[in-house]
Amino acid sequence: MELQIDRFECSFENNILTLTIYDIPPLYKKLPKSAYTDKWYSVVHRAIRSLPNPPRFEKAFIFFEFYIPAPALKTDSDNRMLKTIIDALVRENVIPDDDIHHMAFGACGKISNEQKTVITVFPVKDFDELKNTLLKTF
Repeated sequence: MELQIDRFECSFENNILTLTIYDIPPLYKKLPKSAYTDKWYSVVHRAIRSLPNPPRFEKAFIFFEFYIPAPALKTDSDNRMLKTIIDALVRENVIPDDDIHHMAFGACGKISNEQKTVITVFPVKDFDELKNTLLKTF
């Protein structure tokens, strides 16, 4: 199965990891799981390995942005393959584990003509401080 997730950009600057993958994960209900899971593991692996010094975070916040061409695709951000991508970050040792001691995450979707997923990972010293900051914006 040929999927369009082979294009990516990856950078690590100012202690912030940014992965841009020029596709969006499918909705969980509509995917042949192993084919998509393997492809997303592979593209995250290649992106991280493209960096001269792949980052390692002891405690991180992972933020997902899905740029979705609507109404062509359902704009449901929370039903996309978040766990698969987080698991790929664990496999690549970007974070030690996906438990509450090592990471937190958030996601949003945006209507766009360009279909892509942007994953931003950055260190968080205090998850409560981040939560309070984010809640103030709403």
